[in-house]
Amino acid sequence: MHTHTLTKGIYYSEPVAETDRPLLGLVAGSEGAIVVDAGTSPSHAREFLTAVEELTGTPFAARTGGGDCGDGGSGDCKSDKSDGDGGKDRGVKNGGEAARVGAASRDEIPIQRQFITHWHWDHIFGMQTIGATSLAHELTAGKISQLRGLAWDDEGLDQLVETGFLPKFAADCLKTEMPSPMQRQLIPIDRTFHSAGEIDLGGITCIFEHLGGSHTDDSSILYVPERGTLFLGDCVYGRRYNGAYGYRLESLVPMRDRLKRFEATHYLISHEAIHSAAELFGYLDPLIEIGELVGETADYQAAADRCCRQYGASPDEETSQMIRFFTDPNAALAR
Repeated sequence: MHTHTLTKGIYYSEPVAETDRPLLGLVAGSEGAIVVDAGTSPSHAREFLTAVEELTGTPFAARTGGGDCGDGGSGDCKSDKSDGDGGKDRGVKNGGEAARVGAASRDEIPIQRQFITHWHWDHIFGMQTIGATSLAHELTAGKISQLRGLAWDDEGLDQLVETGFLPKFAADCLKTEMPSPMQRQLIPIDRTFHSAGEIDLGGITCIFEHLGGSHTDDSSILYVPERGTLFLGDCVYGRRYNGAYGYRLESLVPMRDRLKRFEATHYLISHEAIHSAAELFGYLDPLIEIGELVGETADYQAAADRCCRQYGASPDEETSQMIRFFTDPNAALAR
């Protein structure tokens, strides 16, 4: 796993396809830091924090507790809602990571929050290792609460695959990342928000906002205006509709339009390289145009013929894939 400096105070790890590790981020100001997503496993989270410390020469100490989405003074957070389950901080649930937790020394930067972009497994199993108070949208907290009620041992994973809840690839990744079932522990979200809020880390601001969109209903993003950086999580990806992967315009278009409101130079997508605005919208805009041409058509060939008439040429490989991103869900939903 490779970790880099994006710009002053912002660090990220590259995604790892073999075990579906997403990009992780850390934003640091003079008074605190926030980690973006917790990763696929304790080892993923631990490797990332260690790499950032080696990159910066600065130790980061997790801090739990605090007031309404912040601790007053340093790391202060202003949000329309931040109440967690019962509005109480839970702290760390596993003494194995206790060495990373507590009041930061003068030489350490406290990790004020770990921000979770959405509920999918590859973004949450490292939460306990990071140790800091977790922050996520209320829908994300609800989904993680449901996940905590599932069995994550080997037999449980096999059953989740059989029922279609998890792809076999995901179950295999979980077993590889966490060979011992004892490692597969999920903890609840400490603090939730309803729509948006912000955290002042000291000279650098993190604005978090619920986006929803094409991937999951709970997807949220984190924006750092001083650095022109937007952490997108998985929000620009599609989802499965009755088993068929793709997009629906009713969720895709509003998401694209909201993303265009941000003035950003760097767009970080969890399982990809960093994109510019031209690259991101150079994909989303044509995707939406294809979706508008396809409409509710479930037949690929009919949709391809429609695109051929529109553009005066047969669809190339990328356009063909975009067409299927709409026709396949249309067909699945019509069954």
